[in-house]
This record gives sequence, C-alpha cells and structure tokens, in this order.
Amino acid sequence: MTKYKLNKYIVIFVAALLSVAGSVSAERRVWSLADGTTFEAELMTVFATEAVFKNARGSVHKIPLNLFSPESLNRIELENPPKLSFDFIKSEDSIVFPAGVNEATQRPSEERCHYGIRIKQKSSGNYKHELHVELFVIGKERYGDKLILLDRQETSFFLTAENKKEFEFRSKREVALQNYEVEGHIRGERYHGYLAVVKDERGEVIEVDTSHDYLYENIKALRERYVGNFMDETCVRVFPTRPDVL
Repeated sequence: MTKYKLNKYIVIFVAALLSVAGSVSAERRVWSLADGTTFEAELMTVFATEAVFKNARGSVHKIPLNLFSPESLNRIELENPPKLSFDFIKSEDSIVFPAGVNEATQRPSEERCHYGIRIKQKSSGNYKHELHVELFVIGKERYGDKLILLDRQETSFFLTAENKKEFEFRSKREVALQNYEVEGHIRGERYHGYLAVVKDERGEVIEVDTSHDYLYENIKALRERYVGNFMDETCVRVFPTRPDVL
C-alpha cells in the first residue's frame, strides 16, 4: 500500500478528533486515511482536491482527498452528490377520428402523449457513480377531482463528460387523454403533474423535482399504484367520480 505523509496541521486535527470525548452525533462518522489512521468528524463539503470536516468542538479543517483510503474516498464522493436541474418533457398530438354513424357512435378525439425528463448536472466536479430516476406522471379527471397514474418509469444513468453531464429519458408508453361532453358535462382526462426522484447507488434520495409537493409526501402510497389507477391526493386508490354526482 502506498504511504502518504500527513502535514503537521492534519496530524493536529486528527489528534484533536481522537481526543474528543462523548458520543458521536448522527452527522459525524468514522473516516480512514490511507496510512490506517481513523477519525470521527462531520463532512461539511468537498472541493476539487480537499474535503472539509468539522469535529465535535466545531473546529473546521481541510484534508487532501489523496490521503484517504479507497473506502472513505468512495463514501466522500457519495456524500457529496451533484446538484441537479430538471426539465419535464411533455409531447402531445391531437387525434380526431372520422365521424361515426351518429353522436353515440362517434369516437371522442384524443391527445396522444409521451412524457419524459431531462436531468442536468448544475454543480461543478465529476461524479462517477450511477444514478437512478423514478418518474411518475399524474393525470386528473376532467369531470371530477380524482387523480390518475398515467405513466411510471424507472431507469439508471451516469452523468459524464461524454454526455455533457446531461441525461434525457423519454417514455415509450403512449398515453391517450380524451376530452368530450355527455349531456353538457365534460368527460375524459387531462395532464395534472409529475414527480421525479433521483437516488444514488445506495438507494439514498439526492434530488426530488415535482409539480405538487403532496406527491412526494405520499410517495410510499404512490409506489403501490399501477398505471391506470385512480387515487386521491394522498395517493390512496379510489374509484373514479360517478357521472350522476354532477
């Protein structure tokens, strides 16, 4: 194993960390250097070549990344995920069907939709670990207040220099939304919103982007729904609104 020489400031910092008595907070963890030295501290931030730590007494120090063991360096990278920006993708094409024999046999026009998400890294630095995105697309009744799970997709990706630290995903599922009237009452469905959740390779959520906060607040129930299910704003499954309640 390659040996690294610690400068006197790092030695003093590590010694101070080891001398602190008391329990370790949830934010402080044990880190190891390449020479076998270990210490407990809270990781504050990461620069290009250094990691910034704070000990239990509040002292802040920088340690070069090349001094860490491979295991701790990997954890430092995971604890410092990239900042992301999101663009929801929504494409629609109107389809009008030939006239039927009469009004009762006329097939309503439809909006044929495809949905997706574009994710860009907006922070500096390179992130070599795999990311995973969950995308939920939500519709709503035109004649009631019930929500509909229109699409749900998951995929993994990397943000690299080759793809300009950008990832774009478009669902292959075509969603048909209808818009028509029965005895003066509007029927059909319309787009309502979306939820995108990005997790790292440990399964830890690092970024969330949503049109409505209650979708992520109720993500456990949302994950239990199937495409086509009707639900309320708590993402609990319900029946569609009955036409005779209008």
